[in-house]
Formats: sequence, structure tokens, C-alpha cells
Amino acid sequence: MVQTFDFSVSVRHFLLRLPAFLAAAVLVAAGARAADTWLTITGDPANSASHYVQVNVAAIQIKDDLRLLPVRINRATQWAPAGEALQFRSVVTEVQIDCTQQIARYVKAAFYAQPDFRGEPFRITTYAGDDIRPMIFKDSDDDPNARIVKAACSVKNVTNN
Repeated sequence: MVQTFDFSVSVRHFLLRLPAFLAAAVLVAAGARAADTWLTITGDPANSASHYVQVNVAAIQIKDDLRLLPVRINRATQWAPAGEALQFRSVVTEVQIDCTQQIARYVKAAFYAQPDFRGEPFRITTYAGDDIRPMIFKDSDDDPNARIVKAACSVKNVTNN
């Protein structure tokens, strides 16, 4: 027995579902863009030779009075934190903010040798719960720490999918 395939029925079926497929694709693309939307808090991200700080507010995670917020920092020049054998130009971090105590600490960091988070990170670190790394911005003319904490803690009732 030979089976026949009605190509016109399959094409018609596909075309009828195309608008729903395109709508879903647009929503996924919009969500992907939202998940990587960086808001500049201080500095000029158009200038690789400048110091700037950005937060990804679309990716905030909320659990009770704690917030997890991606924060990235580009340094104007090579940076070496005091007491560490580490030099980098830019870093993407995850910051935990305690809204009750109004403090923030780094919990993860991906360090880049290049400015503007280009290339692959040469080191990725997850800090243990007892290895407290306060979110501070040394040598910054406009320390955005308090503004970031206040803004993150003002966010309520966000549902992350």
C-alpha cells in the first residue's frame, strides 16, 4: 500500500499556526532582551576608558527581604583589589541585598581582562556564605551603593518566570 501525502493540507496547517508561532517568538525575544537590559547607574558605557556601573533590573530575584541583582562594573584602567592577586578591567557580579539591614554583598563574580565585559571571563568566583564581600565602589566619584540598595528594596511583588 502506498501512502500519499497531501502537501497542501500541511502547508495550510502550518500557515494557520504561523501567527501564534510568530507571536510566541516575539515574546521570547522580548523576554531575552529584557533579561539582558542594563541600566547605567553612574559613568559612561559608551566610553570603554571610563568607570561605569550598571544593574540589570529586569533580572532581579526577590525572596522575602532579600534581593539578588546582577551588577556589572567597568574600570577605567586595570584594577587590582587590595589584598588579592587579581587584576581585571571589568566584572559581572551577582549581588545579594538585605533590605532589612540595608546592606549588599557580592555572591558571584566573573572577571574580564578586557573592558566592557568582552571576551570570556578569566576567573569566575562564587563566594561562600561566610566570605562576606561587601558591595563597595572604591575610587568612585559617585558611589552608587546606597542608591542601588534603596532601588532594589523598593521593588515588591515581582514574579520571575
